[in-house]
Amino acid sequence: MQNSLSLLPLSPEELDSGTLTALGSLSMEGLTHDEGMLKLGQDFDAWLDHGTRRDQLPRGLELVLSAARWSAPAGQTKGRCYGALITKITGRFTPTRRGAAMVLSNLPFSVFPPSLAPGGNPILNNFKAVDRMGMDWAESREDTRDQARALVIIVHGLSSLAYSPRRQMSSLIRKSLTRFIQIKVPARIHLANQTDVTAVARFVNRVAAEPTNTRGVIEQRVVDFLGSLEFPPPQWRARGLGDPVHATNSSSGKLGDCDFQHISDRRCVALEAHAGRLTNVYVTEHLRTLELNLPHRLKEWDQISGLADWTVTVRFVVHEDARSGEASTITGDIPIGVEVVSYQDYCQTVVLKSGFSPLETLELFNRWVIAPLEANNTPHATKALVAALLVDG
Repeated sequence: MQNSLSLLPLSPEELDSGTLTALGSLSMEGLTHDEGMLKLGQDFDAWLDHGTRRDQLPRGLELVLSAARWSAPAGQTKGRCYGALITKITGRFTPTRRGAAMVLSNLPFSVFPPSLAPGGNPILNNFKAVDRMGMDWAESREDTRDQARALVIIVHGLSSLAYSPRRQMSSLIRKSLTRFIQIKVPARIHLANQTDVTAVARFVNRVAAEPTNTRGVIEQRVVDFLGSLEFPPPQWRARGLGDPVHATNSSSGKLGDCDFQHISDRRCVALEAHAGRLTNVYVTEHLRTLELNLPHRLKEWDQISGLADWTVTVRFVVHEDARSGEASTITGDIPIGVEVVSYQDYCQTVVLKSGFSPLETLELFNRWVIAPLEANNTPHATKALVAALLVDG
């Protein structure tokens, strides 16, 4: 990797007018974006093994340049044209070596559709915490230990080969992966915006009836939608609407999956979507982590009015309340009330209180449910379930 990074003209002092000229003068004629990405991925290990100087170009990239009919402008080194090639194909120029490593590692895996790699780039995900692959790393992968061991064996086996057989075996592995993609990629599921409030009611009622077993992905989107109906702007100001399931509360200072703040009434209501059974342990742990974000909000509220004027409520929306006894706590200078409500009861409450028209309800549902679930990072199985929940019958 160090050899390949040495080829990149990525230091700030090299971003001069000559480099900019090279970037602007290269032509994409003869090679589409997708073809360029695939070709660069196929030649990845070929030029990775070359320890060339900055003004020399590995043969693999020379082939790419030839196929694309790219040539070096007068006075420009091939190294700079290589940097320009990366820019043309990825659509960005990264002036740091860390950024360059991310660009390079993304290239061969750009052909993986999100349905097969919903977690993102496998290289960065596997090795962002370690600098060397070994069995120690494989044993630490509790969720996919067998797969990690197999990967280590394959990579170590390839590393023990001479250059020519290693390149041949790598090529066969890439071709096998390409074929795997062709066979395994499922048909894309498109979640269209809804135009009938009956479908919205059907979807919400089905989610409220029982857990979706999507690790809370669908449930959180439903709570976002119901919260936007119960706490409309401009009186209520929202935080966290549309955030991913695993987004940290500290990133936006929210007190739950989302929260709604009413300045005039001095109220803040946090909603926490919980799929399945709610236990005392879960409530206690949430209230403990809430203390990390509360000081920032206390300072904010204190500038508006005295803290004694404020009321804070954390509302857990659940399928089943399995707690023993009631739970409440006082953190700092503000009492924090804990409410637990079922999805079905919450749906009925919101419907009775909501003053939105059918068109406004549809717009909110499409914004907070359909749009996030339609995103590329939503697992294919989750999209399939959403589509099934929307269908009548």
